[in-house]
Amino acid sequence: MTNEDFSRSTSQTIDWLSRHAVTIMAVVGIGAWFGTWQTQVNAQILALQEASRTNVAALRDLTNVPYRLEQAEGALRDTNGRVDNLSNTLIGQLDLMRRDVNRLTTTVEVLNSRVGLLTGEIEDPKQRRSRPPASE
Repeated sequence: MTNEDFSRSTSQTIDWLSRHAVTIMAVVGIGAWFGTWQTQVNAQILALQEASRTNVAALRDLTNVPYRLEQAEGALRDTNGRVDNLSNTLIGQLDLMRRDVNRLTTTVEVLNSRVGLLTGEIEDPKQRRSRPPASE
């Protein structure tokens, strides 16, 4: 083998650019897409960070919630006590009113029977009813 044959057989013409143009375009396209995607993700992360800062600022107002809740529960207990007292007072007053109405009814019946006796409309006064004996 001569030197000329050797150089001919080892030198090959490779048109690398035309053979891999599609691969190069695909790699460039994926790189561009990844760069755009990364930019969008960074923008979303920044938006979330800003929203979380705003939310944390809003949560600072909640530091006195336990105190406010304790005060509200205490006020509710006081209100419940007042309502209980009012209902007991109303029940007592209704009992007094019922007793007074029963007394008035009895007085009116007695006066009516006396007026009837005096005017002659009633000849025999009503006898008081006796209670039945307690069952043993």
